[in-house]
Amino acid sequence: MAIMLTQILFIIPLLICTKAQNQQQMTTVTPVRYALILRELADVTRGREALQVKVKQYRETYDQLQRKTAADKAACRCSSNTAVAFTAHLDKEITVLGLDQPLPFDNVTLNEGNAYDARHAQFRAPFNGTYQFFASLTSNAGYQLAAQFMLNGSPVINIRTGNDNQFHTATNGLVVHMNAGDDLWVQHAHSVADSNRLFHGEGLLTTFSGYLVNKD
Repeated sequence: MAIMLTQILFIIPLLICTKAQNQQQMTTVTPVRYALILRELADVTRGREALQVKVKQYRETYDQLQRKTAADKAACRCSSNTAVAFTAHLDKEITVLGLDQPLPFDNVTLNEGNAYDARHAQFRAPFNGTYQFFASLTSNAGYQLAAQFMLNGSPVINIRTGNDNQFHTATNGLVVHMNAGDDLWVQHAHSVADSNRLFHGEGLLTTFSGYLVNKD
């Protein structure tokens, strides 16, 4: 028992001394360790500066995009007050079409922008821009029908139906640039002798429609 007590009394000072040495080593900064700390600090500082530069660049880019978006919105020509679109159809059967007579699409079901004039069966462009038009014509059985899209009095595209014992429907369309005030209509062409009848039947078979694709 005395021997064990002596050993314990010997070990305790040794442990205390060892702990004190370890604490001294932990709190003591050598020149090498100090240099490493300075290098790490410099790396962190450079990284922070690089991030700050990137953040500044991103902010400048974002501000530029914001200004561009605002300018685009201010210059946008696609607001609802420029909407132009119409649809009209034949409201009765036509048995005799006159030479070069505009086809009478007199029943108007849509006329956004009021650019279509049913009295003269023609469309007048309210703006400079690109427009698209479609027409479907139905002829009586045994008759064929020839017509043309007319732009300011000049033909730009043709439509022609067949002429067997059934009524026939022909459809054509075009995309065209028009200036404000230009007129477009569908006109009976006299190139075919018996091209003078439009079939009505149950209706909605002979139609004319168009709309503004893009304003200049």
